[in-house]
Amino acid sequence: MYINRQKRRDRIGQNVTIDPYNFKRVESFKYLGATITTDNDITEEIKGRIQAANRCMYSLHNTIKSKSLTRTSKIRVYKTVIRPVLMYGCETWTLTKAMESKLRCFEKKSSE
Repeated sequence: MYINRQKRRDRIGQNVTIDPYNFKRVESFKYLGATITTDNDITEEIKGRIQAANRCMYSLHNTIKSKSLTRTSKIRVYKTVIRPVLMYGCETWTLTKAMESKLRCFEKKSSE
């Protein structure tokens, strides 16, 4: 089966009407905190997850860098607070090597 890409692009822009509602087609949208795209590309989702985890990590910066906490406690804070923010929705991801590398880079950076 052959699909003409030009015709396909024309159809992407069309709206869907279900009486009396009119739905506009979009390239991407947020659903339950995850970014869904028309081509199921998760690159933007992973970038957003890394940014959210960075914000979370920097909001806890004083806690994580505190000398009064043991290393075990700091790891526990990371695993219970920061990692869930980073990995939210990961069950649905199909990772490429580059995306996996970005996630590993964040984990390595946050362990320093």
